[in-house]
Amino acid sequence: KLMRLSTWHTADPGKKLTEEGQSLEHVMLIYSGEAKVEVAGKQVNQLKDGDFIGEMSFFTGTQATATVTILSEKTRYLSWEKKALAALMDRNPNLRFAMQSILGNDLTQKLQRNLINP
Repeated sequence: KLMRLSTWHTADPGKKLTEEGQSLEHVMLIYSGEAKVEVAGKQVNQLKDGDFIGEMSFFTGTQATATVTILSEKTRYLSWEKKALAALMDRNPNLRFAMQSILGNDLTQKLQRNLINP
């Protein structure tokens, strides 16, 4: 069900996937590649294969909290339109629980990486 809602993308270095303070319509997952995360112009984290982008905006319903820019050549990622993903999760409580666990774990791992490598 999740894969049917997803769209595959390929991006080159320098492409911005999110802009801090701007609305964000998608949740993304890096399949292969790397991206940097900046807040107020300062790099605060680096994302890699398996990391989500836009999950905080998805959870809170707010604008992007950071700017995410592709670093690697031909980074591949999946995206889900936030409204469609929320509707799917509303229809499937077990999927909602699983996604909340996965996204929560992703946030925890990013915070741990940031604390270890500030």
